[in-house]
Amino acid sequence: MSGAIGIIVAIVFIVRYLRNRDTVPDRTNPPNGSQYFWVWLAYLGLTTLSSLALYSAAQPSRILEWLYLGVLAASSVFLFPSFYARISILLGWVKTSYFLGRIAYSVHRQDLFAGALLYGWRALARCGEEQKTQQRAWLAQKLAQHRGTLGSGTMVMQALIKYPQAPYKELRALFHLLQGVNKNWLPSDVALSAFRFILARSCAERDFAEIRAQARYWQLVCKNRFAQWVDMYHWSLGATTIPFSLRVKIAWLDFWVGNRHLKHYLPQLKPPMEMDARLGYSLEQLKLIELKIRTGLTPAPSALNTAWQGYLAGPAGDEWLPRIKALCSFNENEVLARLDQSVRDLISLRSGEGDLDSEAAMQERDMGFKLLQIKINAMVNRSEQGKMMTGMQEYEEFLALVKVAERLGKDDHSRAQVFFQMRSPVWNWMVELWNNTKNRPLAFLAGSYMAPLAKEFGDTDAHDFFAGIVGHKFN
Repeated sequence: MSGAIGIIVAIVFIVRYLRNRDTVPDRTNPPNGSQYFWVWLAYLGLTTLSSLALYSAAQPSRILEWLYLGVLAASSVFLFPSFYARISILLGWVKTSYFLGRIAYSVHRQDLFAGALLYGWRALARCGEEQKTQQRAWLAQKLAQHRGTLGSGTMVMQALIKYPQAPYKELRALFHLLQGVNKNWLPSDVALSAFRFILARSCAERDFAEIRAQARYWQLVCKNRFAQWVDMYHWSLGATTIPFSLRVKIAWLDFWVGNRHLKHYLPQLKPPMEMDARLGYSLEQLKLIELKIRTGLTPAPSALNTAWQGYLAGPAGDEWLPRIKALCSFNENEVLARLDQSVRDLISLRSGEGDLDSEAAMQERDMGFKLLQIKINAMVNRSEQGKMMTGMQEYEEFLALVKVAERLGKDDHSRAQVFFQMRSPVWNWMVELWNNTKNRPLAFLAGSYMAPLAKEFGDTDAHDFFAGIVGHKFN
């Protein structure tokens, strides 16, 4: 009886799918769990039917017996895909893990495709070194071929799959941008894996401040207790007094989700270095600090620039002239002046002050704004002509646009110029995403990025629109 009910439910579900396959559903929020419940109930009915047929037959033939057992085994895979996925992950079967994730409805309801990518990504760690590159390329290909709605989980998984060895400064900026995703489209285990990924990179780069900055955000996503423990334990390292209630909470989290290796490692990380610009720094010391700028452990740019200016005014000539003479230069003063100017150009570019006084800064700025306009024109053409690309392609184009914008926005004037250049094109592009392609999670991310800029520069109309997207004020 239950098997017949399961088959009827399956038929009803298939008919509903065929009837609605040409319509574009609302994608403000992820699908609810009711349709997944009916699918699971159909699988349960099929399993029950196979079991009853197998054990009720008086003398089943060998072929029929194997047929029933095959149906029973296949149905169990559909009933409990996460269980089988854990086994395939341990065995390093990337493709099997990925396809099992495609049917793990109950675990990854918010973004089923992201869950499939997560299972495949986890299995990569168990692959041999020879297969890892090939299997990662296969996952990246699946990511590029995705044609459905681009959920928040898929955006996060794109960072884990495509940028595992990216420069830390670039990766950190990407994860700050991803803090604006719609959390309703983010499965909890994807969020936990993302936090562990950026935590490992921050620890490897000894970025003590970024560890807590990431933990404070990710603990709010899907009740991430591990991120909450990292945040509270990180805070306790510098606290002079800790209330008893917080001690109890930290101890409770430490018992359930604490990591003893991280617990011993975090105290060894030092906060960002402090510089006293009044002290004299040698060339080797300044070069060492410049090398560390990629990790974000350098002090404020103003202090470092002041140290360079003190060096140029003092020991620079005494250290450089012997080296210039050793190179048999005929005009030592001219070479010294060029070296001095190159360092001052570096200071100007980093601080954003006096950009127009530097020829190198002017050239870089002009090239940056030209590149920004090229990307904006491409966005305008796609939105006006209705020739939008897939969600993943549009997302990657938006990432490239943000990267250029952030590189140009070194001061308030440049940031305002960049914002007002982007304002209308991004607005129209988001409307196209929201109304036509229904890639609303991507529009949500763009709104999260643009709304603070609109508020900063006093554009009330733009802020109301961008904030309205983030606040679910539009249908």
